[in-house]
Amino acid sequence: MDTLDHLIGRLETLFEYVAIALLAIMMLIITMDAGGRYLFAAPVFGTHEFVEFYLMVGVVFLGIAQLQARRGHVAVSFVSRNFPRPVRRLLEAVFLAATLAAVTGIGWMAVEQVSTNIIRDRVIATPFPFSQVPMPVWPSWVLVAAGVILLWLRMALQLLRCLISGEVPDAETFEETDSAIH
Repeated sequence: MDTLDHLIGRLETLFEYVAIALLAIMMLIITMDAGGRYLFAAPVFGTHEFVEFYLMVGVVFLGIAQLQARRGHVAVSFVSRNFPRPVRRLLEAVFLAATLAAVTGIGWMAVEQVSTNIIRDRVIATPFPFSQVPMPVWPSWVLVAAGVILLWLRMALQLLRCLISGEVPDAETFEETDSAIH
């Protein structure tokens, strides 16, 4: 199980770096668009669509598994951190299983959208910035599918660890998270 955790962790790190690069590109292109619009009355055509359909999708979905690995999602822990460990373990397993079911559906639909958009050759009417090439829709769905599949793998591993070895966030983890928020 440690080998699988290591492999998933490396993929999460890779996805995180790609998401950071996409964020940097997003900042650059939005700055160029705003500068062009207000300084030269010539915005970068297609910026909004490119950011919306590619960059933002990549930033969100490629970073979501890493966030799950760090247990950085919003959690209401002010009550559950006081539960005994077996109760926290049960709740963790139930919540992971329920969320895993939902993520399975999302992943399935994302993969289906990739193939549908490739087969139908769907494009966004607006061309890529700095070009006349229309933007295909399928790459954004590849980003969604890749991020959700990696999230599914991380959550499945966490559920297995919870069920097999009893691994569950302990009360100190909740306190560290709470103190980081304040």
